[in-house]
Amino acid sequence: MNLISKINKLLMASCLLLISACQSQAPKEKNFSTMPESRFSTIESDKSKLVLAISGSLADGLEDSIEKGSENINPLLQFKVGGLSNLLRYLKIFNEKLANEGLTIGHGPLINQSATWSDLKNKLSLAGKLPYDLLSITDREILTSWVGTNDPSSIWNINNLHLSNIYDSQTLLPNEKQGFGVVLSKNKKDVFISSLISIDATDDSFKTNQRNFYLENPTLNFLKAWQQVRKEKRPHLSIVLFTARGGCNFEPFNVDVAFGQLKSLDANCPKGSELVEFINRAPPNSIDLVIINGNEPGVGKINNIPVVQVDRKNRYLNFVEFVFDANNVLSPTASTYFAPTKLCSKFHAQHDHCDVIAAEQNTNPWRGQVPTSKSREARFLGEKIDDDSNELDNLVTSR
Repeated sequence: MNLISKINKLLMASCLLLISACQSQAPKEKNFSTMPESRFSTIESDKSKLVLAISGSLADGLEDSIEKGSENINPLLQFKVGGLSNLLRYLKIFNEKLANEGLTIGHGPLINQSATWSDLKNKLSLAGKLPYDLLSITDREILTSWVGTNDPSSIWNINNLHLSNIYDSQTLLPNEKQGFGVVLSKNKKDVFISSLISIDATDDSFKTNQRNFYLENPTLNFLKAWQQVRKEKRPHLSIVLFTARGGCNFEPFNVDVAFGQLKSLDANCPKGSELVEFINRAPPNSIDLVIINGNEPGVGKINNIPVVQVDRKNRYLNFVEFVFDANNVLSPTASTYFAPTKLCSKFHAQHDHCDVIAAEQNTNPWRGQVPTSKSREARFLGEKIDDDSNELDNLVTSR
């Protein structure tokens, strides 16, 4: 081999090494919307984990909308986001992929303040068919049910609806015999869930009709529920769905966060916050996660307890992965809150999301790239988000 050939080979090897080094150091863009299967090790039926999928209120979050910020751009880029159709498709895939380890929860009212008994009947029928393990309700559903049927307890006849601390003053339902909370079993783990509302968070119409109901202090209700559930068997996981007036300020984010790395929200909550007061009064080690409603998704901790905020408009799904040790004891520091997954109907051709964010913003996942007018199918957990609405139409029309 002559000298020139040796030099050429050395140069070629150097170039390959340089390219490899550059590729290994290049930052990898996270797929915030597509949520590939690799994000959940439970796809392979990991018995040490539970994955929670959480959506917001069904009162105002059933209509899809043009992605915010895309009003003045090419109409081909104006993808629909959120809405009942997308929510149903994403939840269905989640339940199929994580049948053993997945738990689905919806938090927030089913109806808005102006809803009638007829509206509630339709929403209750729909709620019973949606793929949720549990849906929290509020004073609105209880009062509207009472106005429509003169029987406040009728609302508790639907299995997946839950509110712990409002009782029918005549029948005292739900009572101690039925239990204040709900225990769901998933992947051989018992999950205790309590849905609570504060008096200040109730509507004025409920307050004026409160003689027909008994609203128990949420802290007292939880203490009684926790004492009761521990008598039988201490649950592996304890979750509180809390509805209060006046929330805390969450910083926007789009990265996965381990529970051990969560930022404290103590300084971001208003003075006299009902949420902070409740958490501070809870017994030690009695709550593993608190879920609240807000305008945008967020996560943090209060008094060292993780708090997840879900958006009211159902434009995102929120995911929490709980990790357990060999003895089925929760490991909080190993558990993770995943970046919110936007409920996209389509993706931009060159990205795994449907975001439209100004290029100059630091949160822009495109990093300055300009989207093309081309689109492609949205995917979630490796599955296509089908645009076929027949299944949704059948669900709605069968009410």
